[in-house]
Amino acid sequence: MLYHWPTPPLPAKPRKTRGPTALFASAGRWVRRGLLAALCGLALTLGWPLSAETLAKADRGELGSDLRWLAQFYTPPQPEESNHYLDVWAGSRLREIAALNGLTNNRALIVNSHGIGVPAGWGNRYAFYPHSGMLATGQVTPYYSARDLARVIGSTRAREIHNLIIGGCNANGAFSSAELRKYFVNATNITHMAAGELGYQPMLIQALVNASALNRPVYEAARTNQAGKVEYHMGSAPALNATRMQPYIAELFRPGETKPFRTQTAGRELLEPAASNLISSARN
Repeated sequence: MLYHWPTPPLPAKPRKTRGPTALFASAGRWVRRGLLAALCGLALTLGWPLSAETLAKADRGELGSDLRWLAQFYTPPQPEESNHYLDVWAGSRLREIAALNGLTNNRALIVNSHGIGVPAGWGNRYAFYPHSGMLATGQVTPYYSARDLARVIGSTRAREIHNLIIGGCNANGAFSSAELRKYFVNATNITHMAAGELGYQPMLIQALVNASALNRPVYEAARTNQAGKVEYHMGSAPALNATRMQPYIAELFRPGETKPFRTQTAGRELLEPAASNLISSARN
């Protein structure tokens, strides 16, 4: 605060005590985001007034998007189950497919979304975002970080996750298992698309329901039928102008370690309850 002193100088006026809202507004952008939740909690405890705008920002994620919007697509485990879903894919039946194949109690979080690297201060940072069919007319596409996912699920539930299944693309190689494991500290299997590759729904389903030994690239080719309509055919062999869909990979971690001890093709056996025993035995 800048004062203009008359001549001769008068005794200094006591500096006004700044309320929490003013202090918050003067902080840097990243400091604001880091302190926001704590400030709101303290304000409620001490009875400090906060503006409606500040309270609304408390529900914003690291990348500025509304966490309340994302939370409506989170499905927690049902009774006698342990699998979690964050599904922002239009027309998705992923949870139904998994349940029909006996995948209900795998301590898994399955994230069905797009994925892309977004510019950050230190390079590209992986962001999760929804299929366009999930957005309202005129809605700006929201982007979310690994930390945002954990906030939506809750820290207690995040610690229960052993298998992280990430459906998004990894075209620019921004995906980071290390970042996810900061918030899902007990995840020992992180299934995702390899760097430089696009993710596809059929391949995500393949990673969930097939054994890894059976998972191979799939080739999708477009053909025009006799009625003049385009049909898509998938096969295991390359075809002219076909799109190659790569299998997902899995990074496997020993409990408490930060680097994977093995990276392999993803498969159903990694999601079975017995798989955690296999991973633990690898330490011996």
